[in-house]
Amino acid sequence: MKNFDRLITLLEKNNLTEEEKNSLNNLLKEDPDANEFYNSYKKLGIAFLNSRHLTIDELADHVLIKKGLEPVKKENIKNIPLFDVHIRRCEKCSAEMKFYNKEYSDVENFVGTRFKTRAEDKTIISDSKIISIPKFNFSRYAIIGISAMAIIFFSLMVISSITTSKYYNLASLGDLADMSVSRGRITDDFELIIKSLEEKDYRRAIEYLQSDIELNKNDETIFYSHYVLGLTYLETAEKDLLGMFPSFDKSSAEAALQNFKRTIELNTSGKFENVNLDAYFYAAKASLMLEDSKSAKEYLNIVVKEKGSKMSEARQILNELK
Repeated sequence: MKNFDRLITLLEKNNLTEEEKNSLNNLLKEDPDANEFYNSYKKLGIAFLNSRHLTIDELADHVLIKKGLEPVKKENIKNIPLFDVHIRRCEKCSAEMKFYNKEYSDVENFVGTRFKTRAEDKTIISDSKIISIPKFNFSRYAIIGISAMAIIFFSLMVISSITTSKYYNLASLGDLADMSVSRGRITDDFELIIKSLEEKDYRRAIEYLQSDIELNKNDETIFYSHYVLGLTYLETAEKDLLGMFPSFDKSSAEAALQNFKRTIELNTSGKFENVNLDAYFYAAKASLMLEDSKSAKEYLNIVVKEKGSKMSEARQILNELK
């Protein structure tokens, strides 16, 4: 604020000389912002500055406003000068503001690293990029720590929405993939596979499926094991970090795609065409996870043309890809 320091100096004095009073009056006439602050100061009084500490919301908004961001409570914008005066006088609030600003700096540093990584190699954030939250005395900072975490969480949510792949929603399985798959192969090993999938033990299911494929590669229905293995890899491909930064594991998506292709290659009897059409649909999902929209469109068009069970979902994705 223009002339802010000069105004504060005058207001903090108990008795003003005539010269200082005239200076104050001229300042209030010349500077509308100074006049507004003066009125707020008089309205809230010294009690505001000395009798209480700033609330969590006021401290959080102070950080946001000072960083050029919109506060949670917009009415706090006009109170920033008062907050500044209080922080200058109050050792406790001053210490807490330093803590807030450090937390915000951690977020800013994280943002810079995140966008640099995205621009250079488009790799997904790894565990090493997780913000390290400094340890602090719980009895002193418990409340302000929660509020600081709220600021960080909000900031990360914004970053997450910006950096998530443009194909994420289209590639995500959602409720489409029913992992309680039918017992397409009547073997004891396949019963173990079904049980693992029902328990969402995907690692064990993958081991059983790979073993089944290796031991029974010439079986007439082995294509179905490839299909289920593709679905299982798709399930494991979806990743996130604390519910944010949703992404896909490229190796799992690639493994899924190869198994769907193998399904189609092996299923040539004409008896189970529906499995092939579903494999094309999920191959499109895997392609989108790999950001290969061209191949995804080709697979989806086959599903629509042949009127597969996922035809309506395929049309919807195709419309989004236009």
